[in-house]
Amino acid sequence: MTTKKKVIPLSLMRTDRPDEIDALHERLERAGYMPMMQIGEPRLSELVAKYKAKGYEVEVVPFVDDGEDGSAPAPTGGCGPGSCSTAASSPSCSSGGCGSGSAPVRRTGPRVVIPDVGTIYVRMNETPATSA
Repeated sequence: MTTKKKVIPLSLMRTDRPDEIDALHERLERAGYMPMMQIGEPRLSELVAKYKAKGYEVEVVPFVDDGEDGSAPAPTGGCGPGSCSTAASSPSCSSGGCGSGSAPVRRTGPRVVIPDVGTIYVRMNETPATSA
């Protein structure tokens, strides 16, 4: 007897516009959902099923690649890798925080939606799951 793999179909929140996907992330976080991970199939379906079985409400939002190719220069001033060469270089570095108020460095490439990869969001279900 051969064992067949069971694939659980997911209905991702479908859109191909990165700005709409950003809005979905914000809406879910405002509604109390927590982003858990970004993962592709076949593990995506498996993990969604496991979270649901544990009583969580689950949403999956498409993953947007920000186009980082690793060739962008290191940020200067503010926070991020390379922003503090020594602890005494700025007050924000010595305290371990980001007190400069500078905006994060924008990625260099185009933002693209990656098929079959999603961000799993979960929150506790208002009504407990019943086990049958």
